[in-house]
Amino acid sequence: MKIIAKRRLYNDLLICAAFVCLIIITPPISLKNPSTIMSFISILFLLIFEILPHLRVIELTQDRCIVHWFGIKKIYRWEELEKIIYSSIKVSRLEKLEGLFFFSDMMGKNKNSISPMRVYVSLSIFKQFYIIFDNEVQKKQIMQLLKEWEVEVTIDKKFAQQKEYERVVAEKTQMREERKRLYEDRKKRKR
Repeated sequence: MKIIAKRRLYNDLLICAAFVCLIIITPPISLKNPSTIMSFISILFLLIFEILPHLRVIELTQDRCIVHWFGIKKIYRWEELEKIIYSSIKVSRLEKLEGLFFFSDMMGKNKNSISPMRVYVSLSIFKQFYIIFDNEVQKKQIMQLLKEWEVEVTIDKKFAQQKEYERVVAEKTQMREERKRLYEDRKKRKR
């Protein structure tokens, strides 16, 4: 199964297209016009640090995980990966993305364990990588395959607590709505 982070890639390509249009609209680069130089530098920055790391294709097979990036590939056996974490990251105020975060080396340069968010923005293309689920069907399919292959996936503690909190809030909301409906029914019967 080959997986690419389509949503993130489409967002990055859209932003890049907007910057390219901005450069086409503005006059050619010259030393007299610093705004065009800044827009050119911003496009290069966007390409290098935003789009290129998200062009990874991750292939999952029964005995290994393969990371492809522009013809370069790195093959990991499931035993070689130090940890696989199921967690979520907050990419904007309203949007949270769930996914699997793969670590071949858990320690960063400052000897702290690396969080899923640091993996998401990391330029270390082959040592830490991730799969962001596009929908529930893809999530169930990937998790089922990993379970069949007996690959150990750990759930992030904060993520599990957040899921439990959301479940309790949804349950309380449902109970409140049920009480409200019963109250309205009782009120109608009295009339």
